[in-house]
Amino acid sequence: EQTFKHYKSLLDDLLTRFRYLQSRIYPPFYPLFTSHLSQVYRAFEPGLHTITWSSLNIDAYIAKVHRALDRFETSISNINTLIAEKIDNILDNELMNSSCLLFSIDYIRSKLWTPTEFLQNMHVHLNEQSILIGDKLHQIQQTFQEVEDMLKLNTRGQKSRSSTSSTRRGKTATPAVTNEAMMEFIRYYYDKMNFCIQKIIERTLTTYIDLVSITETKYLIDQTKLIRFLFEGQDNDEQLNVDTQRIRIGCTMQYAIPEIIIDPPLSSCQKCICDVASAIIGCEKQISESAGFDNETAHRLSSIIESDTHLSSLIDRLSSIDTNVTRISQSGIQYIRTFDFLWRDDSQLEYQTIIQQDENGEDYTIIIDPNAIPSIEVRKYLQDQLERLLGIEQRLSILPHEIQIGCICIETIPIINSLKTFVFSWKTQYAKLLHRFAKFELDQVVAYRQQVQLRFNDDVSTLEQLDEALILLEELSEMENKIDSIYLPIETTYALLDQVYNIPIPRDELQECSQLRDKWSELMLNADRVRRQLLQERRQQLEQELDKQVKSFVVEVIRFRNAFDVEGPNVPDLGPLEAAKRLKDFQGQYKIMHRRKQTLNSISTLFSLQPKQFPELDKTGEVSLYY
Repeated sequence: EQTFKHYKSLLDDLLTRFRYLQSRIYPPFYPLFTSHLSQVYRAFEPGLHTITWSSLNIDAYIAKVHRALDRFETSISNINTLIAEKIDNILDNELMNSSCLLFSIDYIRSKLWTPTEFLQNMHVHLNEQSILIGDKLHQIQQTFQEVEDMLKLNTRGQKSRSSTSSTRRGKTATPAVTNEAMMEFIRYYYDKMNFCIQKIIERTLTTYIDLVSITETKYLIDQTKLIRFLFEGQDNDEQLNVDTQRIRIGCTMQYAIPEIIIDPPLSSCQKCICDVASAIIGCEKQISESAGFDNETAHRLSSIIESDTHLSSLIDRLSSIDTNVTRISQSGIQYIRTFDFLWRDDSQLEYQTIIQQDENGEDYTIIIDPNAIPSIEVRKYLQDQLERLLGIEQRLSILPHEIQIGCICIETIPIINSLKTFVFSWKTQYAKLLHRFAKFELDQVVAYRQQVQLRFNDDVSTLEQLDEALILLEELSEMENKIDSIYLPIETTYALLDQVYNIPIPRDELQECSQLRDKWSELMLNADRVRRQLLQERRQQLEQELDKQVKSFVVEVIRFRNAFDVEGPNVPDLGPLEAAKRLKDFQGQYKIMHRRKQTLNSISTLFSLQPKQFPELDKTGEVSLYY
């Protein structure tokens, strides 16, 4: 009983191994192993018909079946290895890999293309890649013959080993591999190759559309935000960078006054994009040719591609590119249009009449005469306009030099440069007038300073000259407190013209302006020197002169009073006209006398002396003024 159980277990193992080996045969390849299966079945045959537990050497039978299964396993392993390495590896690991495309991603995004250049180069590149894929498929077809030869070789080896034991079985043996089985095998892989080509085209087209389409939500927003995003920078001070991971097809936004054009037109870019997509689909013909497909297989592949609804839906996605790019680019053009006044209006400012509003909202008119010194109102208007132009320059400076909308890269440098040229022309005209105003004020303060310096150089020998010098010193003291209000507007204007508005200014003017404070300080030092000289060094001499002048003036006052009494308008029997004439003469003499009196009194006070009183002069003045 133990022996029977042992043999039964060994026989079960034979069947289990046979089933396992059968499972290693991929169902589509089963017909290829018909001959090998027949050899195994013949080895099993004695156990099915003549074997009994007592009539047959079971050990020898089991050994014979194992040898047949060994040969069967070797055939399966050899065929599976050949197919796996030379067919499935190429199809499944190389061609069906997600990285297998009809173009090199690095190549197509390696530069900024023109539409024509992109289309021409892509045709060449797609053709090259199609040939490479076709060559791989051709290698697979060459392997078909290797599979058939291996099957025949294995079968012949098995038949030679079994022919000595059974001549009858050799005459009725199944052929190594039938044509029908091999054709079924080849047909299976032709279908798989066609499927692989279809997937490569789908994968390539999907990748291509992803590289050219507008997928970012940042572009698909309302126009106001879109313009702000494209032309005024992103939020959080992020830089608007060009996405070099995309296909980039270049065109230029430029002026063709009065129009703004994009060259080449967006329609040309769209046609180029669609033509490349069509070329990707058309690659199946080049692949078929390079692979050496027969007419039936090539026709079947073309039918599969033409009827692929997924490919059609992918092509339909391209139609939205032109719509979105056109809409977004028109938003950019609309923003540029806000600067049209720069080229449309007259920048020569020929006698323009400008309507302005004051703080109360009341209108008033200013006239800009390019040949006249600007008024304060005109100056303020010019500064306001220059500030506005400066703001426009700053807005232009942050405009991106390249706007990327999907795969379309619109270069804006030409139109930005044109706008900057227009702005500079306006700035030049406004700045000319503002410079004239500043130059006029600068010349005035410089002339005043030089005049004062010359007066300081004059010799003071009389009390009148002393009084004039003291008045001048007092004037300078008062100006010291308001010099900022005089110099600062001039300095500010020149600083704006030179550093902010970038207007060329003569070097000598800039130097003169920069030295205003230093020259003023020198003038005040000179004033202190003159004051010290007059009030300290020459005081004794001037006090003597003052005493002399006071005594002399006392005599003159007496004479003036006597003359007024004797020859003035109060003389009896004097006619009205003559009286009026004499009154006018005495009033003029009185004014001169009064000024001398003020000079003497102010100098007396300066020297801490008691001013001399002249009552007769005051009385005469009262009488003359009464009339």
